[in-house]
Amino acid sequence: MYRHSIDSKYLLDSELAEELYGQVKDLPVVDYYTRLDPAVLQRDQHFTGLGPLFFNPDPLRISINSEIDEEKAFKEWVKSLQFQILHPLYSQTHLELFQNWGIEEFVTPSNAGDVYRKIKDQLGTALYKPSTFIKKYHLKSLFLPMDLLEALPNKDTFAHIPAEVFPVFSPIQVLIVDNSRDFNSYLNSLSEVTGFHLDHYVDLLNALHHSMDLFSLAGCKMAHHRLELMYAEDFTQEEVNFIFHKIRHGHELLPVEKAKYRSALLFHLSEMYFERGWIQQFYLGTIRKLRGQETGFDAMGDDETAWYLLRYLHEFSGSDKLPKTIFYHPNKSSLIASIATKFNQKWGKGWVQARPSWEHLTSMAQLDRSFQEINFPDLLRHFAGMPSCAYTFPSLGRHDFFKRRMSSFLAREAESGFFSANVAQLLPLLRKIVSEGPLAYFEEKP
Repeated sequence: MYRHSIDSKYLLDSELAEELYGQVKDLPVVDYYTRLDPAVLQRDQHFTGLGPLFFNPDPLRISINSEIDEEKAFKEWVKSLQFQILHPLYSQTHLELFQNWGIEEFVTPSNAGDVYRKIKDQLGTALYKPSTFIKKYHLKSLFLPMDLLEALPNKDTFAHIPAEVFPVFSPIQVLIVDNSRDFNSYLNSLSEVTGFHLDHYVDLLNALHHSMDLFSLAGCKMAHHRLELMYAEDFTQEEVNFIFHKIRHGHELLPVEKAKYRSALLFHLSEMYFERGWIQQFYLGTIRKLRGQETGFDAMGDDETAWYLLRYLHEFSGSDKLPKTIFYHPNKSSLIASIATKFNQKWGKGWVQARPSWEHLTSMAQLDRSFQEINFPDLLRHFAGMPSCAYTFPSLGRHDFFKRRMSSFLAREAESGFFSANVAQLLPLLRKIVSEGPLAYFEEKP
């Protein structure tokens, strides 16, 4: 069947998929990883321009020169979109355009001007501000990663937002020891913020304890890490103290010293998270610095993922102090899922999670394949969900995209004869995957 326009059945490729989606489209969701600007969310003002809504600052979309005028920038963005037809981002974008602005036609360079004017004419109303996007996509909880140096929100900061908003503890900078000058500059700032003199490794741990206490008071219940690979080297306290002193005195670390420092700090951080009942997530395989410069995008790394994950998880087998843990990697979902299933035999309830890193999937077929790769009974029954990874508020619509795509995926599998095409049988699983599992995972205390 050829499609020439977009309607409410978009991405639902059968009557069974439509029926399944109709039963879950309004269910509440948890978005545990976004890059939304807390200041924009707090102000909750009407959007008057297209830049913050479409192509700035979202790195998943082609970068647009902000120096040119807005309509020209929109048209340039539309040109870039034509080369993403096979990418899930193309469908996500058109779903956003339809649901938020009623754009039924597929956007092309020939109609980009008309589409721009239709959107522009609708901006500046109460329909287009952060809180209305959150309500539209049924967000119950929204998590915002925050650096340790940022000012934390208080209980009233987001009181007007129709979802619970939680800061996420993000200690990424204290794990980056590739350049002693940058590391020491950050630690000096952390010392000023926390009031701790960071002369020894134990001082850093105490400062992190203090920061976590402040995050807990602000409602935090999750920590986020972005790493090229997992670290799980053997270390001693004497070795870590020596390494910390070395870099604090301006000396560059050897590769083995970097690995030992990161291994020690990740282990100690995990213990602290467990004490607070926090969840930890690890975004693995990301290479964001080229020649020492932050690129602003993630690249797929290749590494000894299995060995390091097994070693890291094994460290907690005797202590039972592993926090709930979510791993994701751009191209190793199946591997991580199999490892998670093994260790969940000990911890149970989907304690260790694997999720597809769907922001890096390059085709709809690859997206569907990622669902199959995590198709382990324990993980699906207690699935932690798919965060939006949104930089812009319309991109929260990826939650609806996920509901549609999962409805179609289950319907196709059923209609292929793998199992019964019975809504009553399929619906409990679908509800678990898109809503009930994530709500339970994030609201239950360890």
